[in-house]
Amino acid sequence: MLQILGNVLERRRPTLFNEPTCNVKYHKLGCYKDRAKAPTLLEKLILTDRDPTSPAFSKISIDWGNWDSHLPSLACRCAQKAAENKYAYFGLQYYGECWSSPEAGETYNQAGPAIEGSCVTNGYQPCPKDPKATEKECVGKRNVNYVYTIENTKIHGVQFRSHLLAASKIS
Repeated sequence: MLQILGNVLERRRPTLFNEPTCNVKYHKLGCYKDRAKAPTLLEKLILTDRDPTSPAFSKISIDWGNWDSHLPSLACRCAQKAAENKYAYFGLQYYGECWSSPEAGETYNQAGPAIEGSCVTNGYQPCPKDPKATEKECVGKRNVNYVYTIENTKIHGVQFRSHLLAASKIS
């Protein structure tokens, strides 16, 4: 009886916690320090879930209680916004901000790697130092970016090439 009930509950479990399918492919580069004062290393705030008064507000507030589903959503929306702006690199900072710029590939690491524990993943646990150690998304705390690059793909007429300094326009 308990086995049957367990199977029924399993089928009824909401899919809210499933990671979203993102139409922009990206991969992690790591956790990097940012400047505390302007100009930041990734100069443009292109999306935020933190500040409803910001012109970059996504109309989605940070869902602290559903963090493990909110973080992949944030990363995907940030990747999409970066691609729309033809940026090949982006960073997630302060639990809900997305930063980027045309020069992000040249600037993101100028202040060096952040100290361990400066970036978090699911369950607010520290991200591993090696970006390949987990497939889960990560985000930086205050004044720290978890940096990503958009994978080799063509989006909105722009060819993105991982680990190159910029995206190039395809005619």
